[in-house]
Amino acid sequence: MSCPKCGSTASDGRAFCQLCGSPQPTSVPKIAPPPPPLPPPPPPDPIKAPTVVTSNSTVSTGKRLLVFGCGLGAVVLLIVFLTHLSSSRKSSVNAVSTSGSAVPSTSAVIANATRQASPAAIPEVSSEQPSEGNVQDDVTNVLHTWAKSIATNDPATVASYYAPNVAIYYGKTSVDNAFVLADKEAFLRHGNEITRLDLGQISFVNESPTAATVRFDMDVTWEKSGNITHKILFFQVNLQNLNEEWKITAEQNYKPSVSVTRQ
Repeated sequence: MSCPKCGSTASDGRAFCQLCGSPQPTSVPKIAPPPPPLPPPPPPDPIKAPTVVTSNSTVSTGKRLLVFGCGLGAVVLLIVFLTHLSSSRKSSVNAVSTSGSAVPSTSAVIANATRQASPAAIPEVSSEQPSEGNVQDDVTNVLHTWAKSIATNDPATVASYYAPNVAIYYGKTSVDNAFVLADKEAFLRHGNEITRLDLGQISFVNESPTAATVRFDMDVTWEKSGNITHKILFFQVNLQNLNEEWKITAEQNYKPSVSVTRQ
């Protein structure tokens, strides 16, 4: 530092010059400039994700492992469910044997609730067929009422005992009920009138719960134009149970092996 008066070099830090004694300006210590800021460190290189190279065989293996894992999980769940179900059933059996009273199962409870919620049950219709003894009684009663209707000379009532289709009717085959009615009306239209009719013993040739074949004789007396005729006629009649009613499905004469005489 130089003295401003004499120009001599004065020692730094002195208040007066050492040669001329002039006061020296207060020295201001030089402050070193701050060092320049360090440059920021370079950013780190980005970490590249590793490239995964897959092949078809690797994907297929992964799929198989996934399917196998799902199947194995399903099997494990099924085993757990069956084990739980078996334990529940064993508990129910133990409860029954211990308490002595049956514990209703889930299906029984559901069925009971369904019956309670459903409307009144319709009574079942029995499919039991009548016995052969009843068949003989029923057929015999029908034939007796049929014979009485013949004695009343009422063709419509007589025809009501025949089926809608008659297989055999005195030599004719496959006739309907209207044909039978017309034949009965023709008998009366020709002036015939039955005055007496007795039905003889009825014998069953064969029978079943729905069909029967019978033979019998009929002692008949009728009058025509004042002339009286008396005959014993022999019949074979087939009947069938149609809608719970016995109807004649075939009627023809037959010749008995033993003659019958009536007084």
